[in-house]
Amino acid sequence: MPSTSDRAFVAQFVSDLDHDGSSEFDGLPGWLFKNFVCYIDIPEPSASPLLAESLFEFAGGKISKGLSSLEITHIVVSPGDLSRLRAIRESIQWRQKIPRVVTTDWVEESLKAQTLLDEERFAPVWNQD
Repeated sequence: MPSTSDRAFVAQFVSDLDHDGSSEFDGLPGWLFKNFVCYIDIPEPSASPLLAESLFEFAGGKISKGLSSLEITHIVVSPGDLSRLRAIRESIQWRQKIPRVVTTDWVEESLKAQTLLDEERFAPVWNQD
């Protein structure tokens, strides 16, 4: 796992590359999530949080360590464990800009397709049955 100083260097390097806001890098897989900040809410015993975080960062996204950040654009949850979905939705419902809640499949499938896929297709559905 890269150190904090390595991540800071990479973040500054990427920022310098995109200093003029041009879209010449938009087609690159490492640039796919460049404008997104993600909070990953996946239970720790699973390997999925690390995988989802690594894939998201590889594609240029930033990871928020807490749900309270107002910069969060996406919240990624495991499709197999939606136990916290209600609590997550209640905690973000009052925000002016509500983050999109998606499953890890959105991150993986977007990278495979090399384009941002529609988040609605990957919205988690919680059944109260």
